[in-house]
Amino acid sequence: MEKHYGELTKGMKKVADLLLSNPTAIAAHSARKVGELAEVSETMVVRLAVALGYQGYSELQQAVRQAVYNIYTDIHELKGEGQTEELHYFQQMMRADQANIERVSQSISPEDLDKAVQLLDNADQIVVAGVHFSFSMAHWFAFSLGLLKPQCRLYRPEDQIHLNHLTGESVLIVFSFYRYALEPLWIAEEAKQKGITVIAFTDSRTAPIVPHADIVFSLELPIRSIIQMSPVIFSIMNSIIMELAKHNDQNVKMTEGHHIRKFYTQ
Repeated sequence: MEKHYGELTKGMKKVADLLLSNPTAIAAHSARKVGELAEVSETMVVRLAVALGYQGYSELQQAVRQAVYNIYTDIHELKGEGQTEELHYFQQMMRADQANIERVSQSISPEDLDKAVQLLDNADQIVVAGVHFSFSMAHWFAFSLGLLKPQCRLYRPEDQIHLNHLTGESVLIVFSFYRYALEPLWIAEEAKQKGITVIAFTDSRTAPIVPHADIVFSLELPIRSIIQMSPVIFSIMNSIIMELAKHNDQNVKMTEGHHIRKFYTQ
Protein backbone atom coordinates (compact mmCIF):
# COMPACT_ATOMS: atom_id res chain seq x y z
CA MET A 1 0.00 0.00 0.00
CA GLU A 2 2.82 2.39 0.90
CA LYS A 3 4.61 1.65 -2.36
CA HIS A 4 1.62 2.03 -4.70
CA TYR A 5 -0.79 4.44 -2.97
CA GLY A 6 0.40 7.50 -4.90
CA GLU A 7 -0.16 5.70 -8.20
CA LEU A 8 -3.77 4.72 -7.48
CA THR A 9 -6.76 6.32 -9.15
CA LYS A 10 -9.32 8.22 -7.08
CA GLY A 11 -11.66 5.22 -7.13
CA MET A 12 -8.98 2.77 -6.06
CA LYS A 13 -7.94 5.09 -3.23
CA LYS A 14 -11.50 4.89 -1.88
CA VAL A 15 -11.16 1.11 -1.68
CA ALA A 16 -7.65 1.44 -0.23
CA ASP A 17 -8.89 3.79 2.49
CA LEU A 18 -11.63 1.30 3.36
CA LEU A 19 -9.06 -1.48 3.55
CA LEU A 20 -6.87 0.54 5.92
CA SER A 21 -9.67 1.78 8.15
CA ASN A 22 -11.77 -1.40 8.23
CA PRO A 23 -9.87 -4.47 6.99
CA THR A 24 -12.52 -6.79 8.41
CA ALA A 25 -14.88 -5.47 5.73
CA ILE A 26 -12.49 -6.82 3.11
CA ALA A 27 -12.04 -10.07 5.00
CA ALA A 28 -15.78 -10.70 5.33
CA HIS A 29 -17.34 -9.43 2.11
CA SER A 30 -17.28 -10.05 -1.61
CA ALA A 31 -15.73 -7.62 -4.06
CA ARG A 32 -19.21 -6.46 -5.02
CA LYS A 33 -20.16 -5.67 -1.42
CA VAL A 34 -16.83 -3.93 -0.80
CA GLY A 35 -17.49 -1.80 -3.88
CA GLU A 36 -20.85 -0.79 -2.43
CA LEU A 37 -19.24 0.13 0.90
CA ALA A 38 -16.56 2.19 -0.84
CA GLU A 39 -19.09 3.64 -3.30
CA VAL A 40 -17.21 2.35 -6.33
CA SER A 41 -17.73 -0.47 -8.83
CA GLU A 42 -16.81 -4.09 -8.24
CA THR A 43 -14.30 -3.74 -11.08
CA MET A 44 -12.55 -0.96 -9.17
CA VAL A 45 -12.09 -3.27 -6.19
CA VAL A 46 -10.50 -5.92 -8.40
CA ARG A 47 -8.27 -3.29 -10.01
CA LEU A 48 -6.95 -2.29 -6.59
CA ALA A 49 -6.05 -5.89 -5.82
CA VAL A 50 -4.12 -6.16 -9.09
CA ALA A 51 -2.43 -2.79 -8.52
CA LEU A 52 -1.18 -4.05 -5.16
CA GLY A 53 0.40 -7.08 -6.83
CA TYR A 54 -2.30 -9.71 -6.27
CA GLN A 55 -3.74 -11.88 -9.02
CA GLY A 56 -7.27 -10.94 -8.03
CA TYR A 57 -9.59 -9.96 -5.22
CA SER A 58 -9.72 -13.42 -3.65
CA GLU A 59 -5.94 -13.41 -3.14
CA LEU A 60 -6.05 -9.95 -1.57
CA GLN A 61 -8.94 -11.02 0.64
CA GLN A 62 -6.99 -14.05 1.86
CA ALA A 63 -4.01 -11.85 2.77
CA VAL A 64 -6.26 -9.49 4.74
CA ARG A 65 -7.91 -12.39 6.54
CA GLN A 66 -4.49 -13.68 7.56
CA ALA A 67 -3.46 -10.25 8.86
CA VAL A 68 -6.60 -9.94 10.97
CA TYR A 69 -6.20 -13.50 12.22
CA ASN A 70 -2.62 -12.77 13.31
CA ILE A 71 -3.95 -10.42 16.01
CA TYR A 72 -5.72 -13.26 17.75
CA THR A 73 -2.77 -15.59 17.19
CA ASP A 74 -0.53 -13.12 19.00
CA ILE A 75 -2.94 -13.02 21.93
CA HIS A 76 -2.89 -16.80 22.27
CA GLU A 77 0.91 -16.88 22.04
CA LEU A 78 1.12 -14.37 24.89
CA LYS A 79 -1.00 -16.66 27.06
CA GLY A 80 1.93 -19.05 27.15
CA GLU A 81 2.24 -22.78 26.68
CA GLY A 82 0.25 -24.89 29.06
CA GLN A 83 -2.21 -22.17 30.02
CA THR A 84 -5.64 -23.46 29.12
CA GLU A 85 -7.99 -21.62 31.47
CA GLU A 86 -10.32 -19.01 30.02
CA LEU A 87 -9.08 -15.48 30.60
CA HIS A 88 -11.30 -12.77 32.02
CA TYR A 89 -12.26 -10.15 29.43
CA PHE A 90 -9.97 -7.50 30.95
CA GLN A 91 -7.03 -9.96 30.74
CA GLN A 92 -7.86 -10.65 27.10
CA MET A 93 -7.89 -6.95 26.31
CA MET A 94 -4.64 -6.26 28.15
CA ARG A 95 -2.95 -9.14 26.36
CA ALA A 96 -4.24 -7.83 23.06
CA ASP A 97 -2.56 -4.53 23.96
CA GLN A 98 0.63 -6.45 24.71
CA ALA A 99 0.47 -8.10 21.30
CA ASN A 100 -0.03 -4.78 19.55
CA ILE A 101 2.84 -3.14 21.46
CA GLU A 102 5.12 -6.05 20.57
CA ARG A 103 4.08 -5.89 16.90
CA VAL A 104 4.78 -2.15 16.63
CA SER A 105 8.04 -2.35 18.63
CA GLN A 106 9.43 -4.62 15.92
CA SER A 107 8.46 -2.27 13.09
CA ILE A 108 9.53 1.12 14.48
CA SER A 109 13.03 2.25 13.62
CA PRO A 110 15.33 2.52 16.68
CA GLU A 111 17.31 5.11 14.73
CA ASP A 112 14.20 7.28 14.41
CA LEU A 113 13.57 6.99 18.15
CA ASP A 114 17.16 7.96 18.96
CA LYS A 115 16.95 10.88 16.54
CA ALA A 116 13.65 12.08 18.05
CA VAL A 117 15.12 11.99 21.56
CA GLN A 118 18.18 13.94 20.41
CA LEU A 119 16.07 16.56 18.64
CA LEU A 120 13.84 17.02 21.70
CA ASP A 121 16.86 17.19 24.00
CA ASN A 122 18.42 19.97 21.90
CA ALA A 123 15.21 21.85 21.02
CA ASP A 124 14.92 25.48 22.10
CA GLN A 125 11.12 25.14 22.04
CA ILE A 126 8.68 22.23 21.69
CA VAL A 127 5.02 22.39 20.69
CA VAL A 128 2.73 19.34 20.88
CA ALA A 129 -0.47 19.35 18.79
CA GLY A 130 -3.46 17.02 18.64
CA VAL A 131 -7.21 17.49 18.32
CA HIS A 132 -10.32 15.46 19.07
CA PHE A 133 -9.35 12.01 20.42
CA SER A 134 -5.66 12.82 19.92
CA PHE A 135 -5.85 15.80 22.26
CA SER A 136 -5.56 13.55 25.31
CA MET A 137 -2.34 12.08 23.92
CA ALA A 138 -0.95 15.50 23.08
CA HIS A 139 -1.89 16.82 26.54
CA TRP A 140 -0.18 13.92 28.34
CA PHE A 141 2.94 14.13 26.18
CA ALA A 142 3.22 17.91 26.54
CA PHE A 143 2.81 17.65 30.31
CA SER A 144 5.39 14.86 30.63
CA LEU A 145 7.89 16.55 28.31
CA GLY A 146 7.34 19.79 30.21
CA LEU A 147 8.63 18.17 33.38
CA LEU A 148 11.93 17.65 31.60
CA LYS A 149 11.89 20.51 29.10
CA PRO A 150 10.19 23.65 30.49
CA GLN A 151 10.17 25.15 26.99
CA CYS A 152 7.51 22.61 25.92
CA ARG A 153 3.87 23.67 25.56
CA LEU A 154 0.59 22.26 24.33
CA TYR A 155 -0.92 23.73 21.18
CA ARG A 156 -4.42 25.05 21.84
CA PRO A 157 -6.48 26.25 18.86
CA GLU A 158 -8.44 28.71 21.01
CA ASP A 159 -5.23 30.55 21.92
CA GLN A 160 -4.75 31.48 18.26
CA ILE A 161 -1.01 31.26 18.76
CA HIS A 162 0.86 30.56 15.53
CA LEU A 163 4.34 29.17 15.00
CA ASN A 164 6.05 32.51 14.37
CA HIS A 165 7.97 32.35 17.65
CA LEU A 166 9.54 28.96 16.78
CA THR A 167 12.96 28.63 15.15
CA GLY A 168 14.93 26.13 13.14
CA GLU A 169 15.97 24.58 16.45
CA SER A 170 12.37 24.03 17.53
CA VAL A 171 10.32 20.82 17.28
CA LEU A 172 6.62 20.34 16.53
CA ILE A 173 5.04 17.04 17.57
CA VAL A 174 1.77 16.22 15.81
CA PHE A 175 -0.77 13.45 16.33
CA SER A 176 -2.80 12.63 13.23
CA PHE A 177 -5.05 9.60 12.94
CA TYR A 178 -7.88 8.50 10.66
CA ARG A 179 -10.07 10.42 9.83
CA TYR A 180 -7.28 12.97 9.81
CA ALA A 181 -8.47 16.31 11.17
CA LEU A 182 -7.35 19.20 8.99
CA GLU A 183 -5.92 21.50 11.67
CA PRO A 184 -2.93 19.29 12.63
CA LEU A 185 -2.14 18.93 8.92
CA TRP A 186 -2.18 22.71 8.46
CA ILE A 187 0.05 23.21 11.51
CA ALA A 188 2.55 20.62 10.26
CA GLU A 189 2.57 22.12 6.78
CA GLU A 190 3.20 25.60 8.17
CA ALA A 191 5.99 24.29 10.40
CA LYS A 192 7.64 22.48 7.51
CA GLN A 193 7.62 25.66 5.44
CA LYS A 194 9.30 27.53 8.30
CA GLY A 195 12.05 24.94 8.62
CA ILE A 196 10.77 23.60 11.96
CA THR A 197 11.37 19.91 12.63
CA VAL A 198 8.12 17.91 12.65
CA ILE A 199 7.67 14.59 14.47
CA ALA A 200 4.41 12.82 13.59
CA PHE A 201 2.47 10.00 15.22
CA THR A 202 0.03 8.45 12.76
CA ASP A 203 -1.54 5.17 11.65
CA SER A 204 -0.24 4.68 8.12
CA ARG A 205 2.72 5.49 5.90
CA THR A 206 0.17 6.79 3.40
CA ALA A 207 -1.42 9.19 5.92
CA PRO A 208 -1.64 12.83 4.73
CA ILE A 209 0.64 13.99 7.56
CA VAL A 210 3.62 11.98 6.24
CA PRO A 211 4.84 14.46 3.56
CA HIS A 212 4.97 17.21 6.20
CA ALA A 213 6.97 15.26 8.80
CA ASP A 214 10.70 14.71 9.26
CA ILE A 215 10.21 11.69 11.55
CA VAL A 216 7.12 9.48 11.33
CA PHE A 217 6.07 6.94 13.94
CA SER A 218 3.50 4.89 12.05
CA LEU A 219 1.51 2.26 13.93
CA GLU A 220 1.10 -0.49 11.36
CA LEU A 221 -1.69 -2.55 12.91
CA PRO A 222 -4.06 -4.78 10.89
CA ILE A 223 -7.08 -3.06 12.44
CA ARG A 224 -6.79 0.71 12.42
CA SER A 225 -8.74 1.60 15.55
CA ILE A 226 -7.74 4.58 17.69
CA ILE A 227 -8.96 2.68 20.76
CA GLN A 228 -6.58 -0.19 20.04
CA MET A 229 -3.76 2.16 19.11
CA SER A 230 -3.87 4.28 22.27
CA PRO A 231 -1.94 1.87 24.54
CA VAL A 232 0.72 1.49 21.85
CA ILE A 233 1.06 5.24 21.38
CA PHE A 234 1.40 5.85 25.11
CA SER A 235 4.02 3.11 25.29
CA ILE A 236 6.09 4.79 22.58
CA MET A 237 5.71 8.19 24.23
CA ASN A 238 6.72 6.75 27.58
CA SER A 239 9.83 5.20 26.00
CA ILE A 240 10.82 8.60 24.60
CA ILE A 241 10.24 10.28 27.96
CA MET A 242 12.32 7.68 29.80
CA GLU A 243 15.22 7.98 27.36
CA LEU A 244 15.05 11.77 27.44
CA ALA A 245 15.17 11.61 31.24
CA LYS A 246 18.35 9.56 31.03
CA HIS A 247 19.85 12.20 28.76
CA ASN A 248 19.09 14.90 31.31
CA ASP A 249 20.02 13.08 34.51
CA GLN A 250 20.26 9.51 35.75
CA ASN A 251 17.88 10.42 38.56
CA VAL A 252 15.55 13.20 37.51
CA LYS A 253 13.43 14.79 40.22
CA MET A 254 10.62 17.11 39.36
CA THR A 255 8.16 19.19 41.33
CA GLU A 256 4.43 18.73 40.81
CA GLY A 257 2.59 21.05 43.18
CA HIS A 258 4.33 20.58 46.53
CA HIS A 259 5.35 16.99 45.85
CA ILE A 260 8.76 15.95 44.55
CA ARG A 261 8.69 12.68 42.70
CA LYS A 262 11.50 10.57 41.33
CA PHE A 263 10.76 10.39 37.60
CA TYR A 264 13.47 8.04 36.52
CA THR A 265 15.24 5.37 38.56
CA GLN A 266 18.27 3.58 37.25
